[in-house]
Amino acid sequence: SIIMSYWKANDNATAEIMENFYKHLVEGATVDAALKNAKIVYMKNAEELTAHPSTWAAFVALGNMGSPVFQGKNNYAGMIWYFILGIIMLSVIFFSKKTRPGTAKPHPGGGND
Repeated sequence: SIIMSYWKANDNATAEIMENFYKHLVEGATVDAALKNAKIVYMKNAEELTAHPSTWAAFVALGNMGSPVFQGKNNYAGMIWYFILGIIMLSVIFFSKKTRPGTAKPHPGGGND
């Protein structure tokens, strides 16, 4: 499953929604139900201006909507591994350097002698 946003979302809203999303997942909810419930909790607790859909409606779930398998309600090990894997993948995507034309180093010994 992938949780993504359609537009740049507010950092505070994202943190609160994702915290509740994972809480619902650990409790056994399916991916789509966990996201829906996290959004509802956010809207109920938000102030009038921060409850606007632009702060929470950007998030959608794609892929397998089934409930992830966890050993118990308080077993965060699986979620931690998924989180670490996600951070690694994002780091590779954002910090990888692409070789630009003309920036390749010359082959050693292949110069003009």
